[in-house]
Amino acid sequence: WCTNYEPDAPTTTVTYNTAGELGITVNSNKSLIGEGTSGVIKGRGLRMVSGVSNIIIQNIAVTDINPEYVWGGDAITLDEADLVWIDHVT
Repeated sequence: WCTNYEPDAPTTTVTYNTAGELGITVNSNKSLIGEGTSGVIKGRGLRMVSGVSNIIIQNIAVTDINPEYVWGGDAITLDEADLVWIDHVT
């Protein structure tokens, strides 16, 4: 907006460099499928817990996970999950 309507307006650069404390909860009957190399989750892992089922995770890169938390070393947490297919996930 500023570029088009207020080209002389002051600008600033913001970098948010804090990874999340909790993983992203994935519920039952979900597919997370990355397209080409653009499927990236940055700063959080994935959690499939408490009886979830029928989940597909494919062609996703999980990066920059917060190492200060227990799940921090694991991009994916599975606990009481069933019928989960994980393919080409880094």
